[in-house]
Amino acid sequence: MHYTTKALSLGFVDSAKGKESYVILFTEEFGRIIARTSGMQKLHSKKRLYLQGNYLLEVVLYQKKSGNFYMLSELTPLSILLDYVALPEGVYDLQLYMMLLKKLLPDGDPEPQLFLSVVSSLSCMQSSSVDAVYVWTVVQILKYLGYGAYTNTCMHCQKPFDEVIYTCTHSWLYLCTSCAQEEHAMSMVSKNIVKYIMVAFTMDFQSFSCVVMQKEDCQSARMVLEQYIQTV
Repeated sequence: MHYTTKALSLGFVDSAKGKESYVILFTEEFGRIIARTSGMQKLHSKKRLYLQGNYLLEVVLYQKKSGNFYMLSELTPLSILLDYVALPEGVYDLQLYMMLLKKLLPDGDPEPQLFLSVVSSLSCMQSSSVDAVYVWTVVQILKYLGYGAYTNTCMHCQKPFDEVIYTCTHSWLYLCTSCAQEEHAMSMVSKNIVKYIMVAFTMDFQSFSCVVMQKEDCQSARMVLEQYIQTV
């Protein structure tokens, strides 16, 4: 049986066989899957370029009725996600998104809304603040996969935040000053920065990109997320 769906490539899987290789795909219809390819990992293969993670693809997958694995039979690039020449600083971020998806996505669990959100934000990288795109995209990945939640109160005592908020480096926790002392939370950020991260949970990208923040605060919000995703 053949299926056609949109997909992002999350990278190849090492294989002992020379002629066959496997690629991890984040598909709109099936979620994260591993598909067998034939010769596409070879350096001279034209299709290898499209499986490096920088393209939105339309793929044709073949699945036997008696089997549970996929064969990637055809692929067509629909659009390029990032112009490396126009936005060289976005290369690291794009690789990070793909690694985060590869790490957190469960196999065979469709996440169509997350798929559309990631594609939408990546297509805006050339025209929006790189840090704003990073914050929104990472928050969408965390939100749809169950890591993190929107809150206006301390996650321990449920009291409204004071002006300074503490974050635990080992978990997604926002704490007031007194609770932070009990938890020995080491990371301290301003209330505005945490609120900036939190509104990303509730806004689409177009609305989020209109939130006015100083560049230093955007970078601080990015650092908070970078510290957290190292622990998930």
